[in-house]
Amino acid sequence: CTTVAGSSGYGGSSTTRLNYPCAVAITATDDYLVADAGNHRLQLCPAASPGSLCTAVAGTGSSGSGHAQLNRPADVAVTAGDYLVADADNHRIQLCPAASPGSPCTTVAG
Repeated sequence: CTTVAGSSGYGGSSTTRLNYPCAVAITATDDYLVADAGNHRLQLCPAASPGSLCTAVAGTGSSGSGHAQLNRPADVAVTAGDYLVADADNHRIQLCPAASPGSPCTTVAG
């Protein structure tokens, strides 16, 4: 097997580390979108460069219930270019804009 995102060993919060990744979706450009639950964020990791830096595209890295925050995202899907997130500990489904990473998300259920 080949590690395509994150680093082996202990979890962490840097751009090359994941902390309890729960789900992965593949984007239209074949990159990996990872629900990084322990870091309360979605990470976009380039498929063309396995093991390289990932980019936080939703969530702040700290748990919270604000529109730009996630609390243990448990699943993710790509829909019409945006990201649909099961924000587990906030008991809601968030739609996050792929075109504006880090922008506030919209609650669509919960």
